Amino acid sequence: MQLVKRISHTRPTNSQHSQAIEMEFQPLSDSDTDSLDDFQANLQVALSGLEELRKFQTRGGAAAGTSRRAARKKRGPKMLKVTNKWYYLPAGSPVPNFKSGGTLLAAHRREGYGFPSSHWGENGVGLPLAMSLDMTDEEFTTRLQELFPNLRGDFQCFKLNRQKELVPLSPNNPSALCKGKSKDRCRGIVFVKDKIPAQSASTSEQARTTGGPSSSTTPASTSEQARTTGGPSSSTTPANSCDSFEEAGTPSVMFRRQLIRQQDQEFREVLRADREREEIEEASADRRRRRQQALERRRSGVSEEPAEGSLLRIRFPDGTSTTRRFDLRQSIQVVFNVIALHPDATGNITIHANDQNHRSDQTGSCEEHGLRDRMTVFVSWNDEQEAETNMRLSGDLSDHSTSSIELLPDAHQDVVEVNSDWKVDLMLIQTGVTREGAPTANCLNVTRDRVMESARRGFNRKNFAPMKTINIVFVDSEEVGEGAVDNGGPTREFFRLLLQEATQSPVFKGPLDARQLEMSTQALSRGMYRDVGRFIALSIVHGGPGPKCLSQALYRKLTGQAPQCSITDICDETVEIQLRQISEAQSVEGVSEKIIQSQELLSVLGCVRHVRTLEERDDLIKSAVDYYVFGRLQLALEQFMEGLSTAGILEFMRNHHKEVQPLFVNDGVELSSTTMQALFMPVLSTAGSNKRTFENRILAYWRDWLIDIEEGESEITLGQLMSFVTGGDDLPPLGFTTSPSLEFLHEGGVFPTANTCALIIRLPILANFEEWTKKMEDGIIQSPSFGIA
Repeated sequence: MQLVKRISHTRPTNSQHSQAIEMEFQPLSDSDTDSLDDFQANLQVALSGLEELRKFQTRGGAAAGTSRRAARKKRGPKMLKVTNKWYYLPAGSPVPNFKSGGTLLAAHRREGYGFPSSHWGENGVGLPLAMSLDMTDEEFTTRLQELFPNLRGDFQCFKLNRQKELVPLSPNNPSALCKGKSKDRCRGIVFVKDKIPAQSASTSEQARTTGGPSSSTTPASTSEQARTTGGPSSSTTPANSCDSFEEAGTPSVMFRRQLIRQQDQEFREVLRADREREEIEEASADRRRRRQQALERRRSGVSEEPAEGSLLRIRFPDGTSTTRRFDLRQSIQVVFNVIALHPDATGNITIHANDQNHRSDQTGSCEEHGLRDRMTVFVSWNDEQEAETNMRLSGDLSDHSTSSIELLPDAHQDVVEVNSDWKVDLMLIQTGVTREGAPTANCLNVTRDRVMESARRGFNRKNFAPMKTINIVFVDSEEVGEGAVDNGGPTREFFRLLLQEATQSPVFKGPLDARQLEMSTQALSRGMYRDVGRFIALSIVHGGPGPKCLSQALYRKLTGQAPQCSITDICDETVEIQLRQISEAQSVEGVSEKIIQSQELLSVLGCVRHVRTLEERDDLIKSAVDYYVFGRLQLALEQFMEGLSTAGILEFMRNHHKEVQPLFVNDGVELSSTTMQALFMPVLSTAGSNKRTFENRILAYWRDWLIDIEEGESEITLGQLMSFVTGGDDLPPLGFTTSPSLEFLHEGGVFPTANTCALIIRLPILANFEEWTKKMEDGIIQSPSFGIA
């Protein structure tokens, strides 16, 4: 007999697959004193171990030959799914091009079709969406209606085949998308469409088999009725209408109708644009034809130049000019006929003279329009509407595929075009000055030794009006108020003297022909930079000269260009020497040594830095020069620009910075004897008379003397001669409104006289050239002001 002597067991683990119970059987000997109670206790322990082993195998443990696959099956299967892009396609609509996008894809999205609203990508392409294969048909329908709110309960899903045709899914659920064992991969786009009702389908079949509508109404009329009323006719079924295959009032039908209405609207807009284009072209051609006919009539009406008429100088927009005699008692149309000879002439002409505009359609004589002898008239062409129309016609109207058509404006509306000619813009500024009479606040009492002080006192008056006439009274010129009969002479003299004194004041520094702003806290606190800028602006507005002495860097800064400063623009000799020494050092060690020597200066300029290359040396020099020339002068520069903004002069400078630069920067061009000879028109006596003989001789003296002055063989300059006659030492930007003339003193007098208002110089008649030039020079040098009126 064998009894269990010892039973032991261990708790199984996941890695154990063998028997986990050990039993030791030993035979009982007669001498064994184990009691039956001990045997029963050991047997109970063994049975408990067997029960625990059975429970472990039941929980899925790897024991007694149980495999892992069987254990996983007991835990439940993995959920099956399919991933696709889902697209709600309107019935009757073609499949959009998803690569290029287009209006159809956008229209679907706008009408609630297309990809689900939560699955539109940034580039207009849909995002993948996972569908569970465990869903029932009801759950699938509910899921699609959540994605597409406009979807009805009855629908059909489609896939595209290789021929790009829609093929219905069978069965009508995601399970039809599964192929093989790969049931969770994205397999393209699934299209969802509303099913066509049976009644509509039978009507569609009847229309296709009969080849025409079911009633006598024509397809065209039915289509038009559907477009205008928003729904199909109840008694007609057009064979070629997509609406006949769908139920009226469904979203797809509404979308189709809206698309048709949009296409019709675009066609009508394009057609209207084409008609307006043709009308504008015809109107433009008609204007050109009428303009040419008008010019031919004017040119044929030009009469011969009268021998004893009044002289008029005509300035054209291109800068050219011509001088001709006219009988001022004749109609002003005679002047317009001569102007029409210009190759750029248009049918509509305006001349500006005597502070008034005269149009080519006006009547009356030249005298009635204020034209007088030796006057300069300015011409402008006003036929700008045709050029603007042609520019509009050059736009591209070929793209008619877009839903938004930009139509041409009405051909009959007024077209305003800004003339870019700087002379025209300046003339508009100057003609804006009121000439009816100077107000009391615009009367300036000027002393020649303190012109700038007198100007500041007058211009800073509370009621001073910059766009009204300025009345100048030189109180130290025997208190003769030439401003009361001022025709520009005293004003030009005043601004010439004013700018001379202002540009030599403490607000400027540097060479006389390249002035830079200089920092002065006293001038800044008193607003002198603003006053000097205002002086320059008012001088140009009232026909005076420009400063012609600003540096290139300052002018570029004022006009919004890059200043391009260099060491030569530094007016302080000490600063210039130190910066030049740094810039001329040829090694990094030499640059560092010079920087240490100039450390105090560089610290003030904010440019102390360690230099490792010669390129960094150049950057240091550029920073130092920029700060010295303009950085430290920012407040003064802003104040100066504020003064220049008077009457829009600063804006005018920036709009025409290249053309008007000679007014502000010395370009090196001086008056010449040729210019002076052409400027002054001699008033001669009758040919063959004794006076004419003397006049011819003095006229020869005059021309030879001008050549001597230009060559530096005279005590005066051409600028002094010009200021003696006109008050200004240079030609005004737009020329003189009255042509300067040259007369002769037959009644006696050995010194020249001048009238700066009428721009007349009277020459003495003397026997020989040496005596004549001596008297001319003495008279001009000893003249206390601007000549004797």
